[in-house]
Amino acid sequence: MKISPDRTFVTFPRLQRDPQSAGGDLVTICNPYMGLGVALTPGALELLEFFEGGATLADVVEASDLDEERAQHLLEPLTDNYILVPADDLEWLLHGVCAKVQRPVGTYTRVTDLDELPKTPAFAVFGVPLDLGGVYGARFGPEAVRNALPKLSLRSQGDDQSRVLLDFENERCFHELPLVIDLGDVRYHPGESLETIGKRIAFVIRETRARGIVPLMIGGDHAWTHFTLAELARAGEDFGIIHFDAHHDMYPDAHGRLNHANTFLGILESDHLKVLHQIGLRTLQLPDDRSVLHGDPRVQFTSARRARTMSAQDVLASLPRDIPYYVSFDVDCMDVDETGSPVIGGLSYYDGLELFEHIGKTFDIIGADFMEVAGEGRPHNRGAELTGRYLFELIVGKQTSHPLRDYIGRIETKRPF
Repeated sequence: MKISPDRTFVTFPRLQRDPQSAGGDLVTICNPYMGLGVALTPGALELLEFFEGGATLADVVEASDLDEERAQHLLEPLTDNYILVPADDLEWLLHGVCAKVQRPVGTYTRVTDLDELPKTPAFAVFGVPLDLGGVYGARFGPEAVRNALPKLSLRSQGDDQSRVLLDFENERCFHELPLVIDLGDVRYHPGESLETIGKRIAFVIRETRARGIVPLMIGGDHAWTHFTLAELARAGEDFGIIHFDAHHDMYPDAHGRLNHANTFLGILESDHLKVLHQIGLRTLQLPDDRSVLHGDPRVQFTSARRARTMSAQDVLASLPRDIPYYVSFDVDCMDVDETGSPVIGGLSYYDGLELFEHIGKTFDIIGADFMEVAGEGRPHNRGAELTGRYLFELIVGKQTSHPLRDYIGRIETKRPF
């Protein structure tokens, strides 16, 4: 990490000393919330005391006989391992970034361990089990979607990749699947603001994309998409958005607060957004002061009723192919009840399946989210099941498959029928 001379860093307040590191001059200090540690000399340990109240690189240079380059070299292992953290980041780093989940998709991996993987994964799933932005029940979405995904046989690093996955729906088989990891669920400490949690989401997006990994977020209400889009805009590259929803989600809040109904307002201010295509809209709206549907040629839509009469190719034909796309899916675009803001009608399962098949095969995807699945406690959650299927279609969109003409002999069993 490049440390600017005037940026204030502070010693992380919950560090732990590894008892196994006793002996010699080195002591291992760990940040258990980030899963990182570093062996320090007595001199480096003194630096931790120096930074307890906050200090800068310039302060270190002034208080020692080190020049700026040597001081930077001394501090880098401490900042890279989150032993020292920027003072303005301490609030959102204090409880860690993500927590492990019981049923991960693929291999569970800490976001701080991405560089330790033997092979760079193609996709990283993470959950945001929170509905603080206004949709009750959406906090159960990540668990419900993950419970649906194992049925699709996503395999982890340790699995035998030579096994065949049979897809009877699309009459194909896969001899290999893209590598998928699960970063767990974004942490939440009671009382935290949306902005604090949003910084954790932005961190996950930044760390995955920096390594060429496509982030896949499972929500949670749609407010969290705002932070992903803001991070994409900050990256400085042009992109488009394919947005599935019953609502356009550009309703201004009277008090200027972020919520699930205005998550796409902020990204309209970015010149890096080149097109926003919304699929599945079907609400009524009065042309009152809350309306913002005017004057932006980048915004286009296909209503649910019209999309059901068109091919997937025709629905998406107007979108340029020379930019990458972010896909944002709100399950209320579908004809399902397991969502926080249901609207009568919507796309059918097969409408959505054809669209996601086409998107996965033909578009360059830089990230996606799957939001607002609810229906907690139901024995069969159709919203979660179709969401899991569409997520799967994005993952395998460009993966080689073979026609499934017969399956006898492909299924191994140790028992007679």
